[in-house]
Amino acid sequence: MKTTHLYTQKISLFPMLFHGFRRYFFLVISVFFYNCSNHTSKSNEWAKNKPPQFLDNSKTSDSLKVAYSCEGIEYENWAEEDAKDSCLTVSLINSNKIPSGNIDTIGEQFRRIALSIQKSLVKPQAYRSYNIIFVKKITEPDGSIIKVHSSGMEISNRNLSK
Repeated sequence: MKTTHLYTQKISLFPMLFHGFRRYFFLVISVFFYNCSNHTSKSNEWAKNKPPQFLDNSKTSDSLKVAYSCEGIEYENWAEEDAKDSCLTVSLINSNKIPSGNIDTIGEQFRRIALSIQKSLVKPQAYRSYNIIFVKKITEPDGSIIKVHSSGMEISNRNLSK
């Protein structure tokens, strides 16, 4: 009579799991660094959407630039292009006249900016609120751009009708 020996091979799952984890880890890290890298383009990198259409060919924006001594004004819509309840962000870049005073005075200045923008829009009904921010834009020696919000306020349509 012949006896056979059954050999069982111990399979350790740890090396296989570790190898799979390593691959997943490197994938996540690669995606992270890709997203953090500097993707510069000649287009406006700050605004994801094209600026809204104005009734006055942007004369209101030009007068705000002069009134607040800023280099430029950038617009960003935080919702899909056809959304009816989005917030329009209006960034006044490198202004020398940031609103100051007591809270009521500051709030009134932001409300006036939002109201002037709202009145000049072709489709003001597309926005439920306006986020007015003053941004300090700094270009580093390596060409990277740093943007810091120095002051800002969100004004809803309810507050504009007063």
